[in-house]
Amino acid sequence: MKNAPTVEKARAEDFEKVYPLLLDFNNPKIAKTQWQRLFTDNWHFQKEFCGYKLVLGDQTVGFIAYILSKKLINEKWENFCNISGWIVKPEYRSSSVDLLYPLLELKDHTIISFTPTVGAYKVETRLFKLKILDNYEVIIPMLPWFSVFSRKKFKVITPCKNQDESPLQLLSDYERKIFRDHEKFDCHHLVVTSKRGNLYMIFKRIYKRDQPFAKLYYMSSPGLFLHYLHDIRFRIPLVLKTMGLVVDSRFLQGRTIHFKKTKNFYMPMLYRSDHLQPHDVDYLYSEFFLLGA
Repeated sequence: MKNAPTVEKARAEDFEKVYPLLLDFNNPKIAKTQWQRLFTDNWHFQKEFCGYKLVLGDQTVGFIAYILSKKLINEKWENFCNISGWIVKPEYRSSSVDLLYPLLELKDHTIISFTPTVGAYKVETRLFKLKILDNYEVIIPMLPWFSVFSRKKFKVITPCKNQDESPLQLLSDYERKIFRDHEKFDCHHLVVTSKRGNLYMIFKRIYKRDQPFAKLYYMSSPGLFLHYLHDIRFRIPLVLKTMGLVVDSRFLQGRTIHFKKTKNFYMPMLYRSDHLQPHDVDYLYSEFFLLGA
């Protein structure tokens, strides 16, 4: 009978031993330097470890990343744990679930599984009571919308040393921290001004059938975003030179969108929280910045 592997905390120095396992994901779009970000304390939330590993003797036979963060939601600080990169050698899959048991100790955290596999979905929903966060994204093509707001100036912030950063002055202290924490990643920061207030959004460029779209990763005010959605669907693609927007269905909160298309995720996104609603959960401080869109 095979010896069972043991669970240990994974740290930065474990990357080279775990990396051969991560190659089994067979995703050529994720470079080695991106995988290494899972082992780096990118935002100073990691508490001296980056996840857990399965160890048998001197071999590492399994790994899961625990990406920890703290975000301001509804004027209250909330703790998050995004699990990612869950991989175990086939002959030790019976011990896979052991990597999830530390989640039971994170009682004050919202747990997020953005990209579960079929097997992970079954385990996370049945044993750990995660529920569906979102099923699909909405593809919103650029359409003109003629209004007074449409003529207002969109202020765009991008991580360029020579660019005027005056739009940063429109952000709150927390939003400026978000900007600085994410500016090194490949994303676009936009500030929209209006009589109702300022709206800060983060987008990433993705491709649908080789056509560029702007995927929404964060918005500071869901109310403002939905109120000005017709204007946003026209102006943002103009600024970012894309064919339209891609927005997860939970962010739209049932809003009717004309001329849209929908695309199901490979597997539903999952989460566990005793009080947060799906539309409260964005992509900040997550695997989508570390590993790419």
